[in-house]
Amino acid sequence: MLYKLKPQAEFDLQDIILKSLKYYDVSIEELPYYMVEAKGLDFTICEVNKIVTDSMSSTEKRSLDTIKYWLRNYAQFKPA
Repeated sequence: MLYKLKPQAEFDLQDIILKSLKYYDVSIEELPYYMVEAKGLDFTICEVNKIVTDSMSSTEKRSLDTIKYWLRNYAQFKPA
């Protein structure tokens, strides 16, 4: 729904990513896709790659890896 509505908002992308990792449902691609629509693919990938995983839980690391997957495959899977 977020991806379809595309609400305009100013936000710190890295902060939003970090806050969402603990609760992110890895089957939902709309959050990363919304980030791309709001901030651009290259910028989103850059921000995701800046995140340090040393102190993350396994759940958070899995979520981050899944977001990276959706971003790598954005062109292939993004909805029309």
